[in-house]
Amino acid sequence: MPGYHPHVLVEHPVAGLDRARLAARIERVADAIVRQLSTPVAVPAAAGGAPRRDDEATARFAVADPWPEVQGLFVERGWTDGLPVAPPTEAAVAAMLAGTRRGREDLVAILTPGLGRATVEKIAVNAVMAGCEPAHLPLILAAIEAMADERFTLHTIAQSTTPSAPLFLVNGPVIARLGLNYGTCALGPGVPSRANVVIGRALRLCMMNLGHAYPQRSDMDTIGSPIKFSLVLPEHEAANPWEPYHVEHGFRREDSVVTACPLWDLRAASDLKSGTPDALLHSYAGELGTMATGRFASTNPPFPFGNTPLVVFPPDHARVFREHGWSKDDVRRFLHVHATVPGWKFAYHPSAFEDTRRWAPVVSPFAQVPVLERPEQLGIAVAGGPGCIGFVCPSFGHAVSRVIEG
Repeated sequence: MPGYHPHVLVEHPVAGLDRARLAARIERVADAIVRQLSTPVAVPAAAGGAPRRDDEATARFAVADPWPEVQGLFVERGWTDGLPVAPPTEAAVAAMLAGTRRGREDLVAILTPGLGRATVEKIAVNAVMAGCEPAHLPLILAAIEAMADERFTLHTIAQSTTPSAPLFLVNGPVIARLGLNYGTCALGPGVPSRANVVIGRALRLCMMNLGHAYPQRSDMDTIGSPIKFSLVLPEHEAANPWEPYHVEHGFRREDSVVTACPLWDLRAASDLKSGTPDALLHSYAGELGTMATGRFASTNPPFPFGNTPLVVFPPDHARVFREHGWSKDDVRRFLHVHATVPGWKFAYHPSAFEDTRRWAPVVSPFAQVPVLERPEQLGIAVAGGPGCIGFVCPSFGHAVSRVIEG
């Protein structure tokens, strides 16, 4: 890597440290920083021959059945999500590329945190590894483009200490064309959700192998979460009492669209008996408030969800809104008013860089503070099968949509 800049490793994390501990970490690296800044950099001559492309997962296999060799090699180099992968042979990758009209060297995106070049061919390699079919590739390409949009904050999601992950909401004719499961167990494992699972898995492998979001190297999730394996959720448009998500956001009904939603986490909202919208929504308001509480400790008050959280209603709950004539805006206004946190949860905010631990009052401890800054920031979708359990999905950035093309 000729010209690679000198660097100093600083112990992570530094957020939330008191002054004494922060000063100790600075002291440990200060001399090294000065030394690196004041020492001339010797740039080595470029080595002869073709550069190695190990980081691009383009290894070639000499055996007729490369399965055992692939598993060992890919585990050794950290190229898998921990599950077995399909061998990305040249023939398999060529077959995958037949699923798109785009050229194999076309650049789809630059993926953070490693600033890797996500070309069509490299994405196809990871799609093969995940077990995808060629018809899945256009959806994967569009999802990569959506993730790479700076509003999505992939750089944070990919390397945070939180269990955050992208959820990919799918709308339009592509759902039927690919046989995506929008009903029972849509986010679960198993044959009915196979297309959902392998497409989501391909996107996670692209985050790792192209964006270099490798666990314990750049992905520093404190404990981790199974939601990082695969999160592809088609909307149940037939059960939706409102316009589908993509139509509400400016796309045509006949468009196939994927929306990358930057999730903080998932939390189930259960209500098996309420028959009116206001009674039903108190369950969702309570979950929004519960999830908000944990974030007030490290978020600048008063709006911990920040950007575009998502609520997913099951068809049985959506029917209640249909029967009572409630619009999406009615739902949003209700949750804005009733999804609150008592002011004492964050009434005093620590000043991180004072010599003594001082606290500055922010709001009254007796106030009820909305967890949503504005009603319109809340995304609403419908998915799932029979049952009365939905999801509250706090956001870690802005949802970004892309049309799925060939």
